[in-house]
Formats: sequence, C-alpha cells, structure tokens
Amino acid sequence: MSRKSLTESFEMMIDAELARRKASTGFHMVQPERMPVPDLDGPEWDKPYLLAQERDTVGFYISGHPLDDVRDLVTAGATTTVSRILTEEVSDGASVTLGGVVSFIESRNTRKGDMMATVTVEDYTGSLDCVFFPAAYRQVRQGLFCGTIVFIGGRVDHRDGGSQLIATSLSVPDLSHKEMNAQ
Repeated sequence: MSRKSLTESFEMMIDAELARRKASTGFHMVQPERMPVPDLDGPEWDKPYLLAQERDTVGFYISGHPLDDVRDLVTAGATTTVSRILTEEVSDGASVTLGGVVSFIESRNTRKGDMMATVTVEDYTGSLDCVFFPAAYRQVRQGLFCGTIVFIGGRVDHRDGGSQLIATSLSVPDLSHKEMNAQ
C-alpha cells in the first residue's frame, strides 16, 4: 500500500460521493451505488516528492531525509553543521562551508533596488538562514532552487539572539554518479 495510491483513491472516493449527491434529488431516494474499489498496491511517489509531501504535511521527514543518499559527500564537503553554528560552537565571524538541502528561498529588493535573498538550508542537525547580499546573490541565483543539495560558504553571524550565515559562495555538487549507483 503506497501513500500515492491512498491519495489517489481518496480523490476517487470524493469524486464518487460528489457524483452520488449530484444524482440524488431532494425528494427522491436514489439507490446507493457501490463505491469503486481503489487499487492500493500502486507505485509510490519518487523519493524527493514523497519527502517534500511529508515535510509540508507534518513539518518533518518521516521515511528518510533528502541527504540520505549523499550523506558521505555532504559530510566530506562541509566544515561544520547547522547545530554547531546554532549552539555557537563555531565563533562569530568564522569562515565555514555548510552542506545541506535548500528548503526555502526568499528574495527581496534592497533599499537601492538590488536583489538579495535569504536561503534556508537544512542538514541532519537543523536548519539555518543563509543571507546572500546583492553581489553574492547575482553570482549564485542561477543555481538556487528548493530541494537542491548545496554547499554554501560564508561567515558565521551571531547577533540579535540568533545565528545566520552571511553567504559568499554556493556550489552544487555533481550527483550524477549517485543517481547511477542508486539504480
């Protein structure tokens, strides 16, 4: 039984009930039709979509993490983790490289009219906002998409009771060999 099949059968049942109600009139009782029996053994959604659905529905991942297939790659390429930044184990102003998956992007104009962005990156230990000021954002915005696995270089900023990364670089690792190994 897959979640995709359950979701599709739910939609089918709603459609059948709406059709039944439409067919019935206010004064006549219509013989109830048998509800179609859904096939619940269909294929599951692909992993990225399934994880996104879990995250959007319950607020966290249930059946895995977007970084599961590239854990070694991310660990090798990152110099720290989100939790080490948030707990201030990494000092203010330190230059770091953070590896993770982009979960949110908010771009906006500065007072001068230049575009900048705040990008939320998640690793296994938590999530952190990474601020790309206009000069850095111009260089990296082509590679910024939600769900993309990235390495972000920058400077740790602990102030105003919170932590963030002032981002200066972004790289997207080549995952083609991971996809070939997964098949």
